[in-house]
Amino acid sequence: MKNDTCKYYRPSYTNTSCMAGVNYRTAYGDGRGLMDRLPCMTQNDSRCETPCAKREFPTAEELAEHVRKLDERKRFTDQAIVLCAQDAQANGFKVGVQGSVGVVECPKCHGRLKYTVARSNGHIWGQCQTTKGCLNWMQ
Repeated sequence: MKNDTCKYYRPSYTNTSCMAGVNYRTAYGDGRGLMDRLPCMTQNDSRCETPCAKREFPTAEELAEHVRKLDERKRFTDQAIVLCAQDAQANGFKVGVQGSVGVVECPKCHGRLKYTVARSNGHIWGQCQTTKGCLNWMQ
């Protein structure tokens, strides 16, 4: 969420409509240059021929709440990575070891957090198995 982008916007390359229900292609045409025709971002104001009655920018309070949630998610993800790295080290999971999969307690919901250690580079991937949308990452 950004202050110069409609709060209902969802990327058009992965979504056909915004969260307010406006179908991008129906309202603004199909094909090349669709992103430039969308009125969702103020940077397109000079190129957009059709305004959107549902365009609404986030308030300062909504932006602050969004940043707070991002910060909280990062804090919990950082904690989870440390827990997984400690567990992986204790179990001998490292670069070159095949089948390096472990489970730790999720620091956010206290459920089951499953992780894997990549055989090729030792990066840790993790996802909470208990609560949908809780924590997940790839290093």
